[in-house]
Amino acid sequence: MNKIIRDFKRPKKEIIEEFRKLPTPTICDSMERKNGMIGIRPVYPNIRICGPAFTVYTYVGDNLMIHRALEMAKQGDVLVVDGHKSYRAYWGEVMSIIAKTKGIEGLVIDGGVRDSRILEKIKFPVFSRYITPVGTWKNSPGSINVPIVCGDVTVNPGDLIIGDDDGGGVIQKENVKEV
Repeated sequence: MNKIIRDFKRPKKEIIEEFRKLPTPTICDSMERKNGMIGIRPVYPNIRICGPAFTVYTYVGDNLMIHRALEMAKQGDVLVVDGHKSYRAYWGEVMSIIAKTKGIEGLVIDGGVRDSRILEKIKFPVFSRYITPVGTWKNSPGSINVPIVCGDVTVNPGDLIIGDDDGGGVIQKENVKEV
């Protein structure tokens, strides 16, 4: 799979701001206790994210496409990465500084990250499966803005991603108004 979709429809800012006020467990409970990401936790306490999913499909242990997505994502987007539950650190200090500078809302990755103390210091919101020092390669293509799986939940570009101290969740874009 190697596909890049440059843009997609995002939820309205007013809707995002309304969801930002609510705890993630309350939102997941309102969706019949579904769409909570399993095993995905905040890297440090007292963070919150709420924004449209900018999805990234990687190959195991390779973060090349995450670098590309970082260039393409828009202010307010949440990068959501299918890291295949890999223990490798796909993300760290440098990428967080770039993302924060661009106004990216945060990162949710089903894989590893590193530099956790620095991420907390710079206050860039990151949710991951692992914290690890073991890095990745930059050899393989992947895909951007295609359906992926993160935390055992399917995520499509433009779905609303939420997260707080209790973990992350997904509100499918076609269900945002109903939820």
